[in-house]
Amino acid sequence: MRNFYFLMWLNLICFGFSFAQQTDSIFLKVKLDTARHEMHVEQEFVLINQSPKTLNELYLHNWANAYSGKLTVLNKIKLQDRKGALHFSEREDRGGAGNLIIRNVENDSLSYQIQEREFIKISLPTFWRRGEKIRLRANYTVRIPSDAFTRYGRSENGNYLLKYFFLQPATVNEFGHWVLQHYKDFEELTAYPSYYELELEHPENYQMTSDLEWDGERWTAENMEHFRVYLTQNELEKHSFLLKESGINVDFGFSYDTIEKPIVDSLLPHQLRFLEDHLGHLPTNQLFVSYKTKKEQEYFGVDDLDAWLFEVKLFSEEEKNALKLFQILSYEYVDRLFSINKIEDHWLKNGLQFYLTMKYVDETFPDLKLVGHLPDKIKVLGIKPLNFFHAAKLKMNDRYKLLYLYLVRQNYDQAINTPLDELSNMNQIAMSGFKTGLTFYYMDQYLENGTFYELVKRFSEENRGKLVSQMDFRNYLIENSPKDLSWFFDDYIDKKDKINFKLVNSEATETDLKIMVKNQTQFSGPFQVVASKAGIPVEEEWYNSTDKITEVSFPKGEYDKIELNPGYLFPEFNDRDNYMRTRGLFKNGKKLQFKLYSDIENPEYAQIFMNPQIRWNNYDKFLIGMRFHNQSLLTRPFKWNITPKISTGTGKIAGSGGVQNTFTPQNTIFRSITIGGSAKYEHYDADLTYLKWSVYASTNFEKDPRETLSHGFMFSYDNLDKEVPKFDVQTDEDKYGLWNLTYYYSKPDYINESYGSVTFQTTEVFQKVMGEIYYRWRFAPKKQLGIRLFAGSFISNESDTDYFNFGVSKVSDYAFNINLLGRSESSGILSQQYVMAESGFKSQFDFTVNQWVVATNFELPIWKIFDVYADAGVYKNKFQTAEFIYDTGIRVKFIPDFLEFYLPVQSSLGFEPAMDKYWERIRFTFNFNLSSIINYLRRGWY
Repeated sequence: MRNFYFLMWLNLICFGFSFAQQTDSIFLKVKLDTARHEMHVEQEFVLINQSPKTLNELYLHNWANAYSGKLTVLNKIKLQDRKGALHFSEREDRGGAGNLIIRNVENDSLSYQIQEREFIKISLPTFWRRGEKIRLRANYTVRIPSDAFTRYGRSENGNYLLKYFFLQPATVNEFGHWVLQHYKDFEELTAYPSYYELELEHPENYQMTSDLEWDGERWTAENMEHFRVYLTQNELEKHSFLLKESGINVDFGFSYDTIEKPIVDSLLPHQLRFLEDHLGHLPTNQLFVSYKTKKEQEYFGVDDLDAWLFEVKLFSEEEKNALKLFQILSYEYVDRLFSINKIEDHWLKNGLQFYLTMKYVDETFPDLKLVGHLPDKIKVLGIKPLNFFHAAKLKMNDRYKLLYLYLVRQNYDQAINTPLDELSNMNQIAMSGFKTGLTFYYMDQYLENGTFYELVKRFSEENRGKLVSQMDFRNYLIENSPKDLSWFFDDYIDKKDKINFKLVNSEATETDLKIMVKNQTQFSGPFQVVASKAGIPVEEEWYNSTDKITEVSFPKGEYDKIELNPGYLFPEFNDRDNYMRTRGLFKNGKKLQFKLYSDIENPEYAQIFMNPQIRWNNYDKFLIGMRFHNQSLLTRPFKWNITPKISTGTGKIAGSGGVQNTFTPQNTIFRSITIGGSAKYEHYDADLTYLKWSVYASTNFEKDPRETLSHGFMFSYDNLDKEVPKFDVQTDEDKYGLWNLTYYYSKPDYINESYGSVTFQTTEVFQKVMGEIYYRWRFAPKKQLGIRLFAGSFISNESDTDYFNFGVSKVSDYAFNINLLGRSESSGILSQQYVMAESGFKSQFDFTVNQWVVATNFELPIWKIFDVYADAGVYKNKFQTAEFIYDTGIRVKFIPDFLEFYLPVQSSLGFEPAMDKYWERIRFTFNFNLSSIINYLRRGWY
């Protein structure tokens, strides 16, 4: 112990007094116990008061305790991401620090308090003045958690990846207040760049790799915020590469197989030189790439497609490995350059990484398509059908545009400068990374001649190893840029305005071509206009968008097309109004284009998509037709569709159509407002048609992007006109207008999942109110207990039929909103279709309710795909007393929520398996809804 402290102080003296004055120094002596998965730590701090005032207390972060249980902030974040590993973990798999003793340099014990598990408040015996040093010692034990939670910790095969498990001094802001941070696994934690020295005792069969550098006796580093240690028993999982020109040594904390390794080794020199050329040298000669980085910085979209019986290779091994390797290498390189506040200034490093990735693709694979070589591999009768899709022509860098547009058109985007821990998972990628990277790429084009990347390189070199802020970056670029860039820092990054420029018209005069450009938002940045002939740019110029309307003038020439911000130069909300013809039939507009099947929209054309349609019900049999619409693979605000169909069961024409417009207002309580209308004409019974037309409006309230809550109102008017059998008298169930007003909410949290709605309905003959609450509690990783409560009551009911009654076993779908295979069937297998609505009983009770009903539905998993269910309720019909009914049975979930079977057992009808024709009592659900599947998959992302 004495030798350890002697060597520590000797090393500190040798390192230089001037360095000790500027940075903190942290010395660690660690003994790893692989049997208990524990570390015994002796830690020494030499800390500088870097606050603007005198302090009498000190905070240390104890982030190992973030793994200590269900009530930590880390577990809350993981549950938001729908990851329950920590929540349902066993005690021995969790982490934490204990047996903590803190002393000063005189070896006197210091009093401390543990706050919120992760913060240690130390009361200092004397005042700690600005710029002064203090020395502390700490002894403690760290229980290393399973890496199943964050990929830091111990793996099942006995390897260790360690980060954030040692005590870390907190930082102080410019006002002298302590900045306390919970560990959330965003790689967002900020610390002062410090000098580190580590001695780690481990079993001889382990090999060690780290961000720290080995000096022959110990591991050290200067100006480092955090470091990682990787310990493995398998030599194959440790690869190193030395770039001789700059002396950088790259260590990989994961294995490449014998096929990949030669490719990777051949790619590394070029990629490291590329990064050095654009960012300058690292402050260290050591670069460590961890398995966690490999998994979380995946370059998605380049993996082979596993198409059931065969595999489709989209990219060559060199392309795939190059893109994947550059993604993780650039992340580690940028992260090691300098330090930032990763909560407030996250976009600076993330934007640089994706900007560099775009530049790398431009330089290395300029012709690489987003879908790789797939269009050339698929042939039908010698024809390559995929080449007819615009998606097949998109370049690899168009991926950033597509993800950005996907989010922004649904109003799920957030401002770039939003704190990192307030961004949704998708926006951490799309806004902090993709949108910022796109904008840096745009600034690079705007400044021209490589000016932007030279500015970035000089900034990186001048601040190598330092703690910098976005204000430092702002000041450097504005002071050194030949063109104004203040619009980016002073306006753009703080707003989520859906930026959109529009070409209004063009007019040729005797001397020039005048073009009108409209700026439809408050954006104050520049834009580019290009005039081309036969696809070749003839004139191009940059303009400042200081006014709502800008008049652009080009010399008179043989132009045939005008382009605004060509190639999606800037992340706009809508680039379909950025192209214009200057002659011919489509002057000041775009050519009309018909496309079979939906495609990625081509902004140069006004497109109409045609999708073959086929659907089945018991009366029309197969409904075969063609859907004409304007909806591309990316959603758009204004949508229309017309779908004529042939009913094979009747030989008649059927079909549907609709139009709707969605508004995504900024800075309001609404995320979206949708208005629209639709019509449908089909059969509801044998040889009987119905015509339904509707108008509707709906609102979605603004939501916290990291929370799951969605809620809003829906209003609609449905007019139903049903064909009446010959010689029958028309009743109030054959022609009616139905008004609906519904408030709904949805909160599909991982542990506590809830849905609900309240609806008021009225027609000429009734008014009713009804509501439901559905709650599911996840008590094990794959098991949920569910309970639903439904209540409904007629305010008035003057109908002369039971058509509008509350359903008990079958839903009363008089609004024709549900896809029922046999809507009017009272017997046969189609009558056994089940929909969880209204009372929700699975046993087939042959009555409905015309006054009020209260029912509850309960489900409990028992084994794999089998659940037990129970329904109970009380109902009252007019002129009758209230009655109680129930049923129980088994649910078999072949595809949960989409294809399920219900096998009744005991009910108010009796013991149903003993009854005749039991198979006719079995119910099934069939709910193939693409939007429901998408909503299910996107949980945890936005």
